[in-house]
Amino acid sequence: MLEWIDGFVVGKQLKEQVAELEGKLAVLSERLQQEGQRIPNMTHPSVPIGSEDVASIRKEVTSSISHMFKVSMFQQELFLWSSREGV
Repeated sequence: MLEWIDGFVVGKQLKEQVAELEGKLAVLSERLQQEGQRIPNMTHPSVPIGSEDVASIRKEVTSSISHMFKVSMFQQELFLWSSREGV
């Protein structure tokens, strides 16, 4: 019986410690967020100002993958079936 009471007391203490630490974590997270918002978000000077309409492609790293493999008849039929069925 004494072991059960000791376990209950330890569990209650741990629960209180967790609650205290979660409070401290919330305060520190808020402070970290405020400090992070003070850092300017400076982009590279070559980045165009405006929407994506103003953007230009400077380098294309990959090309279309359609030529890299041959699509099987099964894959073609599956694609046609799924597009007709609305899958």
